[in-house]
Amino acid sequence: MTAKLKVILCALILFTSGTAFGQKAAPQIKLRGRGRSLILTSGKVRRTLDVKEQVSAARLDEVKLLFTTRRGYDVYLLVDACGPSKAVPDARRCGAADECSLLWMKLDAAWKIIDVKPARYESCWQSSSASDGYKINGQELRMEYDYFGERKHYKLFYDAEQPERGFQIEESVLEDRGKTN
Repeated sequence: MTAKLKVILCALILFTSGTAFGQKAAPQIKLRGRGRSLILTSGKVRRTLDVKEQVSAARLDEVKLLFTTRRGYDVYLLVDACGPSKAVPDARRCGAADECSLLWMKLDAAWKIIDVKPARYESCWQSSSASDGYKINGQELRMEYDYFGERKHYKLFYDAEQPERGFQIEESVLEDRGKTN
């Protein structure tokens, strides 16, 4: 092995481990659902984050961590959390449906919740739907969804570069799409 190749391999190892030039590798954050709570794991730390008041799913089966941003001692997370409308599926109302929420979360240095805000974009119980889901472009997320029961249309925007702002939501009256003039 040539000296040049050895230097390149050492540099690659340092950069991928996050320790090059004195940088400390940030612990990776993992999330999963348990009941109506989130289990956060980062390094040797494991926390249960109670979000049952912010989600309408009977349990959280699908959890995706979309963005993580650190600002000082605070950590901001944007999480997509989905699960069934009912604990036991059946042939009645919402028996085979899913509930999905985006969760904006602000955590302290000890990984405890300071603040959490939901945006329920799929719900059989609340008659809401995001026909196209969310779109991520770089550090930005955009989504449009409707609350049919309230006859409202929402445009949601989130910028991971400015996580302290949370969701930016524009609300308008849901237009009757079946009308012709």
